[in-house]
Amino acid sequence: MIRRNPWMALLWVIGCVLVLGTAGMQTWTAWFYFQTDLAVVGDPVLTTLAQIAGALALPAALVGIATVAGLLFLHAKRRARPTARPAKQAPSR
Repeated sequence: MIRRNPWMALLWVIGCVLVLGTAGMQTWTAWFYFQTDLAVVGDPVLTTLAQIAGALALPAALVGIATVAGLLFLHAKRRARPTARPAKQAPSR
């Protein structure tokens, strides 16, 4: 049975949540700013939240993509097999 590192699993979850959460933040921000109902746009709390989401979307996406790319690199490094093995020397007499 393969023993898995719980910290690596947590990093996978964090990376995926950051990437998918960024897509959700961008969708919500676009919906918020391009809707026709001006009563909601005038709400200062929602306006502030939309501005914060828009400002944090790009850094969150970059951190999420970097996390997933780093984890893929670590998994590839762990599974890499040596391509050439050193030749065994014949015993000298």
